[in-house]
Amino acid sequence: SDVVMPRMSGVELAIRVREIGPGIPVLLMSGYMTDQLQEYRLHKEEWPLIQKPFSFQELFMEMRKLLDKTDQSEDQSI
Repeated sequence: SDVVMPRMSGVELAIRVREIGPGIPVLLMSGYMTDQLQEYRLHKEEWPLIQKPFSFQELFMEMRKLLDKTDQSEDQSI
């Protein structure tokens, strides 16, 4: 999700998604590097952030890392 959106920020969306399913992976994106990312800074350890503009390859690599991390967490909980 984009960090800066109308009506609801990407961080708010991520919080709501995690309330529904705590194990759902979240990847945030943004083209901003200003105070608009202040809300994200509170959660930066929890959710990765990819900076715009990014290539398909960069997006794929970030998603792969996130999914691999999620798979490892599930394996350890067994």
